[in-house]
Amino acid sequence: MSIKQWYIYSIAILLFGCIYALTLPSSLFAATMSFSPSSANTITGCTTFIPIVINTNGQDTNGAQVYVSHTGLPGEVQLQSIGGAFDVYRVPDINPTPYLALRGYGGYRNGPAVQFARLRILSTRVGATINVAIMYDPSEDYTTRIARDGIDITTSVGSGTFTVVDGFCDTVPPQVLNLIPVSNEPNHPVAGNIGFDVTDNSSGVDLSTLAVTIEHDGYPGGSLSFVASSPELSATVLNPRDFRVVIDPPINLIPQTLVRITVEVSDRAGNRTTRSWIFNGLTCEQLGCGGETTVPIIHECNDGIDNNGNGLIDLDDPACRTESVSTIPGETIVTVVTSTVFVTVTSTAPGVPPGGDSPSGGSDTTIDIVQRISIQDLRFFLSDRAIQVQPSAARVVSGLVQHSMGIDVSVQRLAPDVTIRDITLQLDDRGGIPLVFDNTSQRYRSDITFGSSPQFIGAFIRIVYGDGLIDTIPFTIQALPFGEVFRLVGQDTELASGAQILLERYADGSYSTVTQIIAQNGRYGFIVPNGTYRMTVSFSEYNTQVTQRFFVTQHIINRSFTLRPQINLLDPEVPIEEKITFALTTAEEAIGTLRDVFNDPVVEERANTTVAPVAAAVTAAALVPALSALGLLNYLRFLFLQPLLLFGRKKRKGWGYVYNTLTRKPLDLVQVRLIDHATNRVVQSRVTDMSGRYIFFADPGTYRIEVTKDQFVFPTTLLRGEREDGPYLDIYHGEPIRVSEEHTVIAANIPVDPITAEKTPRRIYTEKIVRKLQSWLSGLGVLAGIVAVIISPTMLTIGLLVLQVGVLTLFSIIAKPKKPKNWGIVYDATNKKRLDRVIVRLFSKRFDKLVTSDFTDAKGRYAFLVNPNEYYVTYQKPGYEDDRKDVVIQKESDVVSETVALKPKQTE
Repeated sequence: MSIKQWYIYSIAILLFGCIYALTLPSSLFAATMSFSPSSANTITGCTTFIPIVINTNGQDTNGAQVYVSHTGLPGEVQLQSIGGAFDVYRVPDINPTPYLALRGYGGYRNGPAVQFARLRILSTRVGATINVAIMYDPSEDYTTRIARDGIDITTSVGSGTFTVVDGFCDTVPPQVLNLIPVSNEPNHPVAGNIGFDVTDNSSGVDLSTLAVTIEHDGYPGGSLSFVASSPELSATVLNPRDFRVVIDPPINLIPQTLVRITVEVSDRAGNRTTRSWIFNGLTCEQLGCGGETTVPIIHECNDGIDNNGNGLIDLDDPACRTESVSTIPGETIVTVVTSTVFVTVTSTAPGVPPGGDSPSGGSDTTIDIVQRISIQDLRFFLSDRAIQVQPSAARVVSGLVQHSMGIDVSVQRLAPDVTIRDITLQLDDRGGIPLVFDNTSQRYRSDITFGSSPQFIGAFIRIVYGDGLIDTIPFTIQALPFGEVFRLVGQDTELASGAQILLERYADGSYSTVTQIIAQNGRYGFIVPNGTYRMTVSFSEYNTQVTQRFFVTQHIINRSFTLRPQINLLDPEVPIEEKITFALTTAEEAIGTLRDVFNDPVVEERANTTVAPVAAAVTAAALVPALSALGLLNYLRFLFLQPLLLFGRKKRKGWGYVYNTLTRKPLDLVQVRLIDHATNRVVQSRVTDMSGRYIFFADPGTYRIEVTKDQFVFPTTLLRGEREDGPYLDIYHGEPIRVSEEHTVIAANIPVDPITAEKTPRRIYTEKIVRKLQSWLSGLGVLAGIVAVIISPTMLTIGLLVLQVGVLTLFSIIAKPKKPKNWGIVYDATNKKRLDRVIVRLFSKRFDKLVTSDFTDAKGRYAFLVNPNEYYVTYQKPGYEDDRKDVVIQKESDVVSETVALKPKQTE
């Protein structure tokens, strides 16, 4: 063979080998599977997720299965799908113990870190080491595989080591509150201290991490820094987790020179927070004080002292009632017309000692302080200025995270001779932002963009006029969070990336599509015109949720949803508890749909053309409106799930009670949920029994409790800050609950405030008539149902009769009030005749709030069932003098039943 022939053959063989290698699906196309990270610490009692990732090394994979062994105790390590690599997951048909296994199929994936699944590690064994390994042996039937069109391309797998350490499950950083001076205070005393509270409701504040910086032109280098050990800093323990911090700077402030305070601090779980604020940003000239001041703005028009020695005190002194700035011997009194706040500025004019008398009698100067611009002259815009929004009564303007807000200032009301020297938007978190004049709109305007975290931002518009006077218009900006769509995965929830959301608007008798989006990361947010909307949220193999119609008043839609997987109720392998929960959840959605029948105008219009059996329709129409959907659902939960508590492993040590704040009466059929504070996942759910009782058994972690009851508000505002309320101790207000031992009993007493309104006599009387009409119609409907069964005893008529009796029974249990054991009587004081239709109102004496109202019946009777507390009752009837009785109830479930004689009004 010649050299030329050998060369040609070599090239041909090389080309053939390359082509074969490119088409050969073998280990040359290596794919690996490993834990990311392969080693880490997991905090005791906290859930840690460890992703399992595939490196495809440039190849596509469309299927995989994984087998994982571990050294943890049963239940400490779980294997979960995450929806990142393949669309459909299931456990392999044969799952040899003690391996954890998972299989996935779907579209092609490619990349160096394709997330296939994850480990969930939850252990309370401090110091324990949990080893995990991905099992791979191609000769075994049960082995990890990464597939490309059915061919295994796996070459290596990984292992991991995870150590259980002591710590906290806290992910929320501490808060810096109660600032002294407050943000943007115009003239804080030069020798004044600086203070704030640091609070953390979970792991507690780590005071050793505290760092405070004061930036001020009057300090060497422009700033001073302090830590917890600095002699100028003192920290007072408010409770085991909170501190009050006070700093006495070694150098006084320079008057009217801007100061910026920055506080950085961490909690014991390592979460760090930073808060900054500014003050003393106004000059003496801008304040109108007319000269240098040494003790700026001291409140002395309400101190009971004759500060200027003229024999008159506080508001009896004409100086404290002027609407101007008046220089008087010894003090200058400033009255702010718009807020009637009186302040004193001590003058250091030559020859006049602070607080003393002027030898020459002093001199007076007058500078008018008038607010030229108000909050009504501001305009706020969202959605690239397409939608104008209005501030609330508390001057709060809401936007959406990661979106922008436009702010305009109209100066149309200013007099022609008033000029503007400077106009800025002052924000707590980013200082001053200049506003630019827009010729088209004739307004000053600016735009800001929110970050990714929800927050409140203190803000004000600051206008410096040509004459040196200043306007400030304060308000608060709120950046609202995105709405979230979760899906249940076992006992956990995770964001449903890829969930579909349909938004529709109701107008002119029908719904029209506004937009349809895919929540790529499970989060979404809509900025829309105010109006009536509904939403449809769907996710593959999960129950679709359709909201009732709801009215948007602040242009933001950010509701959260939790989707439940579809369950086959006929599958014998599905646990009975899952079936019950699924059935109740489906019932809840069905009740929501039924509620739409009464509330949705579209459904109402269509219902007018639908004919139903007369007897069932009469009963439903009479009673269903009286059955709260939530109360009905809670009754079903109590009936089917609450008996499971009887099989608990721990003996009951006590109960928690949910009760009416005003009457102290326990409330039945209240939904009480235990929430994981870190993940917002519902851990347990209870419904209070007929005595208002509930109880939870919790494992280590941090939780909070949520309470839902129609016509009641949680948490209480009437007992804010109170720890005891008569017989109820340890009152719960919504704060986090830390649990450190397994099977700990959580049984706090929870007051809820009733939503009460002053009803007119006509409305109370109408409601009583409606209730009587409901009872009468329901009885007529059952009677008609019995007649229908007698005439035609079919499965349909019998079924409708059973339905009617069931609804009537539920009405008697849930909605029908209990009859009192005795009655109060109202009668005419002159002739002893009993008086009907006397409006009787029961009030809580402690809170001076209306509890309930009623009319006396035809026999002059009334009664209110309450618990121990102090009350007063008022009686009103046209033609009679009003009366009032104080009542003290000392027994449980006692009746307010005072006998009262009303005097007729004297005619002229």
